[in-house]
Order: sequence, then C-alpha cells, then structure tokens
Amino acid sequence: MPVELASPEQFIPLPAGFADRRQFVNRYGLPEVFHFDFYSIALAKIHRGNEKDFDDVMHMVETGLIDLAVLSSYLEQILPDYEFYQPSADPAAFQRKFEMLRMKLKPPN
Repeated sequence: MPVELASPEQFIPLPAGFADRRQFVNRYGLPEVFHFDFYSIALAKIHRGNEKDFDDVMHMVETGLIDLAVLSSYLEQILPDYEFYQPSADPAAFQRKFEMLRMKLKPPN
C-alpha cells in the first residue's frame, strides 16, 4: 500500500481547532488511526488547485462531509497568516481558487 507522508500544514496554515476535528478510523493493535481534519485537507487541495483536487473538494461538499460556508470561514481565518506562510503564497490567488470552486458547486440555471 503506497503511503504519502504529507500534511496540509506543509502547504497552508491550519485553521483553529483542526486537531479537534480529526475523525477516528480504527484501532490496529496499539496504534489508533484518525482522518486529518477534512476542512484542512479541503483548504490544502484548493491551495494546490488542480482539477482532481477541485473534484475531491466538490465531492466532500456534495456528500456533506464538509460545509461550504464553514470552509469559507476557515479560509478567511487562515488568509492573514497564509501570506507569510511560504515565499510563494498569494492570498488573492487562493481566494480566486476558492471562488472557482464555489462557481463549480453552483447548480446550472
């Protein structure tokens, strides 16, 4: 089984309370396995911004795993720190990607 050792905090500042939002998967002997905070994962995917990432986040919203309004509030929370998080950080580009996602989620008229 391939395992990717990557955390959303390698790419974005994490929103407050992220550790409280982890979700228990199972216990395998001594180790317990948790899903990382789905909102942090979604924000990291939006930050990266490729089509597969957008599809993943859209699925998370459409299935009720995350709420778009809550995700938006976490984006607003981290944006002030995002600008200083890494040299290439562009808060305006991050917001544009989020708006692209929002437009993709709107039902056609």
